[in-house]
Amino acid sequence: TWELLVGTDPTVNDAGLDPDRDGLTNLDEFRGDTDPFVSNAPPTPRLLVFTDGQRSDTATPLLRFADVDDPDGDDVVYTVAVFRNDDPSDVAFTVEVADDGADAEVAVDVALDEGVVYGWSVVANDGVGSSAPAVGSFVVDAVNSAPAAPRLVSPADDGRVATATPALFFDRVVD
Repeated sequence: TWELLVGTDPTVNDAGLDPDRDGLTNLDEFRGDTDPFVSNAPPTPRLLVFTDGQRSDTATPLLRFADVDDPDGDDVVYTVAVFRNDDPSDVAFTVEVADDGADAEVAVDVALDEGVVYGWSVVANDGVGSSAPAVGSFVVDAVNSAPAAPRLVSPADDGRVATATPALFFDRVVD
């Protein structure tokens, strides 16, 4: 029987189980002649920008990710979400994008807050199962502001130096 071929137990009613968690039950896998232990869900998309805390020079960034191929050839829809402070429950923007066979670009159409760390994720869904999310992060740095004033490190205030042309050392300032 099919159950013996794929490694399920024919003495147990497991038709409603989904051991590979791809959204297809064992009965669906039987009907589709697929392996119940190999996921038929789309793979996780790959982020092409803002993978790990980079700065966005605009409050409405362009998010890019690579297209995926569904193992069954099903149509794929991507769910893109942007969330504040790396908190997936604090959603600032979300959109669904149909797969067109090419890498995707999504323009965030709401102005994000300056200086805030945002996380973003993409999940591929084929109508039956979903990929694991691809997750990245960025900081909105759209306003050109002056950097902080540098602080003299050496020589110390009121310190004495042995030369008329001393070397001055300052803390590094980041803009």
